[in-house]
Amino acid sequence: MERFNSRYCFVCGKENKGGFGLTFYKKGNHVETTVKVPQKFNGYKNIVHGGIVSTLLDEVINWAAYALSKERKYCVTAEMTVRFEKPIPVEKELLLWGEVVEDNKRMRICSGKILIEGEVFATGTGKLIPIKDASTIKE
Repeated sequence: MERFNSRYCFVCGKENKGGFGLTFYKKGNHVETTVKVPQKFNGYKNIVHGGIVSTLLDEVINWAAYALSKERKYCVTAEMTVRFEKPIPVEKELLLWGEVVEDNKRMRICSGKILIEGEVFATGTGKLIPIKDASTIKE
């Protein structure tokens, strides 16, 4: 099973001591990982801050855009829409899940979701643009 992460990224950077340190896995036609968001990232008491929810969705759709595309290129998010279905509790295991909806040379449209025990708590859809020179992205 292929896995993906970087060195210093806030979400997937293995050397970013203040981040999540996640590894994403390609599983068939999607990518996924699990995470427990610590209390320090709450907005309201015991609820994950919306900015963190958006960040996690952005990360999973970006790894989907890279790992599942015809030609593997790192991307940047040009536009993203997030739908907050239910408040996400801190310290609960979340499944981050992402897929490619459309893939062409100029843009990738990807969707992601955050689930708890199979139930959707948030979704995101993004338009991602492949980067021509990604020599520093993996850092």
